Amino acid sequence: MTDMNATLRKYVLNLVPYVGRFAVNKNIPVIYYHDIVEDGKGESYSKTDVSVFKRHMEFLHRSGYKTYTFDELEDVSLIKTQEKKVLITFDDGYVSNYSIVFPVLKDLGLKFNIFVAAGEIENSNEKYLKPEMIYEMACSGIAGFGAHTFSHIDATQIHENNFEKEVIYTNRYLRDITGADVKDFCFPFGHYNWKTLSYLSRKNIYKRLYTSDHMPVRSISETTVIGRIGIENNDNMDVFIKKLKGWYDILYYLHSGRV
Repeated sequence: MTDMNATLRKYVLNLVPYVGRFAVNKNIPVIYYHDIVEDGKGESYSKTDVSVFKRHMEFLHRSGYKTYTFDELEDVSLIKTQEKKVLITFDDGYVSNYSIVFPVLKDLGLKFNIFVAAGEIENSNEKYLKPEMIYEMACSGIAGFGAHTFSHIDATQIHENNFEKEVIYTNRYLRDITGADVKDFCFPFGHYNWKTLSYLSRKNIYKRLYTSDHMPVRSISETTVIGRIGIENNDNMDVFIKKLKGWYDILYYLHSGRV
């Protein structure tokens, strides 16, 4: 039975882009990576080999895609139009975002954004960015920064007792480094629920909240909720292009049982 379920799942996933092309999400695609690595050590969504990453970015450059930093998203209509536009994001704040991503995208003239787990920076974790790296990228005009909590906790566990540390302190910490207010927040592990969305919306700290489940753009009070699509290390160019076109976005409805 397990083998049958696995076979059925694989069959369904193979059909997804062909079904999804007829129900294309017209919103700007928001893609995300984590760590960019060398020596062929890419793994799933958490580590992307630099050769794979460069192929993806060179395609965007060659195809004339427009890219944006968070502070350019004040016009909500921009988020709701897809044609040759993409928002490139990275989660956690790995040092490779500075040592590899920054020079590659600067050379290609592409903009990107990083959701920072501030505690890793403050605690000087060597795998993560240093404040001076964040400052340099922020000053470049091609990199935007958003919050990813302080301790990278499941956002459904954010409440009044830890809100000050996970949100307020994190935002102040990043603002002190970059000189800019933090208006964008991404859910660690992709975990959230409607209670979390409502709670953060009521707090009115962020203008935009980002999920990792292909959710179509929607508004909750004054807050815009934006779905993202993860780029996997073994995504070939065909899959990457279909993700950009929104052909996989139907997965949100399949996973949530909304179809």
